[in-house]
Amino acid sequence: MTDTATDKMTAMPLIPATALPRFETPLVPRNSISGRALVAVVAIMTFLVSITTGGVMLIGSAASEWEADVAREVTIQIVPAPGRDLDVDVQARGEDMEEARGHRRPAPQIRLGQRLQTLLQRAHGEGRSLRR
Repeated sequence: MTDTATDKMTAMPLIPATALPRFETPLVPRNSISGRALVAVVAIMTFLVSITTGGVMLIGSAASEWEADVAREVTIQIVPAPGRDLDVDVQARGEDMEEARGHRRPAPQIRLGQRLQTLLQRAHGEGRSLRR
């Protein structure tokens, strides 16, 4: 038998840890310009990472709130077609929605017309009449 130990995988002699040279100097000297610049770069990068993480968290929470709002809303569009009675279709879809939880009744067409006229008057000025 030999006195030296070998690695079983490579059959190379193992070097004892005490035989390796030890370097006591830091990778970047502390009192040099490169050392101070490295500290500044690390500080700036840490600040930028914290800003980015905060922004991602803010956007993520806003997106989840928006997604929850969208999931609660339902819009039913009834497209006018020749020979189709819109009032009957609106009433039928309103009855369908009554079965759902948290529903709203469809607004009557007269009320919608009044709202639209009010909005248009505000957009074009209070004194003008839209009818000619």
